[in-house]
Amino acid sequence: MNVDSLVKSSTRYQKNLAFSTAQAINTAGKEAQRRIRAHMRQVMHIRKNTFMDRLIKIFTFASVGSNRPFLEMGIDNSFERVLLGMFETGGTRVPFVGANVAVPTSVARGGRSGTIPGNYQFSALGLQPDKMTKHGMAYKGAQRTFYLPGTGRFHLGTVFIRDATSRRSRKTVIQAGIRPLYVMRPAQQLRAILDFIEISEQAFNDVFREEFYRRFYRIAQ
Repeated sequence: MNVDSLVKSSTRYQKNLAFSTAQAINTAGKEAQRRIRAHMRQVMHIRKNTFMDRLIKIFTFASVGSNRPFLEMGIDNSFERVLLGMFETGGTRVPFVGANVAVPTSVARGGRSGTIPGNYQFSALGLQPDKMTKHGMAYKGAQRTFYLPGTGRFHLGTVFIRDATSRRSRKTVIQAGIRPLYVMRPAQQLRAILDFIEISEQAFNDVFREEFYRRFYRIAQ
């Protein structure tokens, strides 16, 4: 028996096994990433596809050289105020500032599927205390915006914008010149609807074995 030849052959197969495993893991991870992004579009109304896709991130790939036989993938929480992870586990969406959540209306978005422009972002309104009402403090902001702490069915308060063409008559303003930008809501319960873990597991089961065998036997030949 040629021991040197046996050792050489064994070493080659070990390397093939390691590289084939790493490549198959990485392929399965990319497929899981693709499926998760597609699933988001099915269960959520996505306005910024590119940005949301970036949140589903592969942080590290499997690597033989780095002695890393695994892949790490998850939600990128480095961006400010990312709530996507809460749709995986479920949870309570609490206000970032104050006691209530400011929910943008279709006016702020320019339509149901629109994106809030920078000048209509809540932080850009610069709301400042104006005067006390029977319901609490009213505020004034930029671009003819103002906040009322209690307005009929919007009992937690509303941020309005006054049209530039509005006249000062109170009746005319209410009927034609004032539109709600943000409605205050209490903390909201977010449902677990994304199923990222289940999708990743299924992608691995569907992809890994075939990808491993294809690479291992191709390399081994």
